[in-house]
Amino acid sequence: MTDAEILGHALEWHARGLITALATLVAGSANKENILGSLFAFAADGRGLGSITSGCAEEALTQRLAAGDFRHPVRLCFGARRGRLALPCGGFVEVLIEPLRAGDGLRAVVAALARGESPVRRLDLTAATVTLHDDGPAFHFDGRVLVRRFGPSLRLLLLGTGDVAVHLARFAPALGYRVWVCEPRAARRTAWSVPEARLDRRMPDEAVEALADARTAVLALSHDPRLDDLAVEAALASPAFYVGAMGSHKASALRRERLHMLGVPEAALARLHAPVGLPIGSHSAAEIAVSILAHLVAVRRGAAIAGAP
Repeated sequence: MTDAEILGHALEWHARGLITALATLVAGSANKENILGSLFAFAADGRGLGSITSGCAEEALTQRLAAGDFRHPVRLCFGARRGRLALPCGGFVEVLIEPLRAGDGLRAVVAALARGESPVRRLDLTAATVTLHDDGPAFHFDGRVLVRRFGPSLRLLLLGTGDVAVHLARFAPALGYRVWVCEPRAARRTAWSVPEARLDRRMPDEAVEALADARTAVLALSHDPRLDDLAVEAALASPAFYVGAMGSHKASALRRERLHMLGVPEAALARLHAPVGLPIGSHSAAEIAVSILAHLVAVRRGAAIAGAP
């Protein structure tokens, strides 16, 4: 469930006259499924979207909203410690509950998300003020100020179109990626079928140099060394947290040889994931896309995967 979907439904419920609130996970150790900044929107009639504890606390929050408990922003703890509501998993979480009201900035956030932006909302509990910013941390909470970036915080830059690119562009937003597709070949662009992804007409190396930062994963998918090699060279020299290229083991070895001849240092070549994706026996385009996205998750979370490139 995306931020735009959660906030959009919450605003719709509120507009219908339902008492509605937004819960943000601000601390805790209950599980690995929900991270700090996770959202749960809920209404007094029992409906809810999103997740902060994968179901443990959400029902209790809805019941308390129906009882009229959340008239102002409040911090609430769930867990095994004294004074906390128990969680079946034995962990604990702290959530910030905000009743929806005029001036909370959420409509402006949804509008910004619709424009393809990633707005940063700053809620000062002491001053009771809300401000929106173009940039800022993905999440920060010090007990007084909550800062959260809404929308995808990561970028997936796909170099080349094709079936695998289509599935990557469709699956990746659910993992928090905004997708760019770089395709300089006009004939290939006309067949692109995922409007949610931004289509970039530049040469791939130019797109990499312009877009690849520390929050970017770059995937070379064109199968054309004339396009891929210079782009991969640029990506390996960039701060991109992941650089991958499709191709067989033989094609990947030849690519490394060409990059070495271009003067790419061995330390940089060691960053290249090729063949890209986890070795899960994938054959179809959708399966290959899943293997690639699974490896992105593993790299970002620092998980060691046997057999991964």
